[in-house]
Amino acid sequence: MVFKATAYGRFGHSIDKGPGKATPLEYLRRIAASNEAFNESATIVGKFENENGSLGLIHAQDFIAQNPVGAFHATPEQLIKFLDSLGFFPSEGHFSKYEVWANADLGIEIADFHSGNVILNSEGVVVPIDIVVHKFDPTKGVDFF
Repeated sequence: MVFKATAYGRFGHSIDKGPGKATPLEYLRRIAASNEAFNESATIVGKFENENGSLGLIHAQDFIAQNPVGAFHATPEQLIKFLDSLGFFPSEGHFSKYEVWANADLGIEIADFHSGNVILNSEGVVVPIDIVVHKFDPTKGVDFF
């Protein structure tokens, strides 16, 4: 198990306000959308107060063992094959800065999906680790909140 804590009241990328300006609710929605899109099991396990008095959240997710042949980052071909297998396709999306992929059935789009933000696990399978996930249509897929 791996644990990650938010820092100093910051909750990552906000679709509306930009990088580093997400609210706690946006952070929770991104985790839920990522779980839905990639069949992950990240979950919030705690909260704390930062030194500056702001809220911090701790989430846990499965540890990912490195690929034994040493290949850590996926090739562009592996990334496209992975996204295609999950029903994602290139899209205009809500992110002007990044290439965007969408899954219309789930109502989810992802951005910042490149070899630096995924790893290959011990079986050579692509695992997203630091991408931007957005539920653009809450009427599709899982209605989490």
